[in-house]
Amino acid sequence: MSATNGTMIFQFFKEINLPIYLKMESEGFGPDFFNFLRSMHFERLSTEDEKKFEKDTHAAEPNGRILELKTCTPLMTRQMNSAIESDKYGPESITNNGVCKVYRFKGMALMIWAFQNSTWEMAFTPTASLNDNLMMYRAVFNRFLSWALAPLGICGFWGHFTNGGVIVKKMREAHGEAIFFDVLQKRILGPGGIQKISSGLTVYRLDARAKLTTQMTKEEFAAFLFHSTSYFDLQGLSMPIRQAILWLTKTAVGVITSQVAGVDTPISSASSPGPGVSK
Repeated sequence: MSATNGTMIFQFFKEINLPIYLKMESEGFGPDFFNFLRSMHFERLSTEDEKKFEKDTHAAEPNGRILELKTCTPLMTRQMNSAIESDKYGPESITNNGVCKVYRFKGMALMIWAFQNSTWEMAFTPTASLNDNLMMYRAVFNRFLSWALAPLGICGFWGHFTNGGVIVKKMREAHGEAIFFDVLQKRILGPGGIQKISSGLTVYRLDARAKLTTQMTKEEFAAFLFHSTSYFDLQGLSMPIRQAILWLTKTAVGVITSQVAGVDTPISSASSPGPGVSK
């Protein structure tokens, strides 16, 4: 695969060399979109790194993924906006045509992928304003990352860092933001950057009805995590995701509380990290 004039290649968390890439033409995407990619920790490759990429050095990583981004054609737009049975459950759906899977966020994006392929494709509707649809853009990209990172033992959840650990929420409650637990390297990747996991990590579940802060049993904690992951598929959770969740139930502590101090403040911007997370 070769990068040509006008083609840009980005890498997810390049500083730790994760083999997750975006490939796109500059035409059709405005400055807001590139700012969005930076906020999602996609860094554009240098000329030297692009040359390495051209030689298919990414192919040495069996679980590497390349997402080719493009704007929707009229046919794609009709498919994206068509009414289907699953619309009553929400804007997201997955279908399987026997060769590959198709993810749709109605009115926003289509993605075609197969786990046996290293190159996946995603198309966005050109009429979808990024600023007006930021939550949905985040959600779509974090769905891609959840699938792409799973074979690497990295499990995603809707939520974010807080001064006391991490908060796991539903997608809309988290405004589409996600955090990713790398259980092999014992670190968390999130909007605030990279944090190492140390003993005593606290995972919060917010419940406005909770009058007291209580610790979940391991069974309750596991059930909460299984239902809160940003990974979803027609066949259910993959084995790496299940293993990552079980590891988390043994490493972290699940807590139910009505509120968490500094809930909207990422750890990376706080004066000191919370318990269980170290810089």
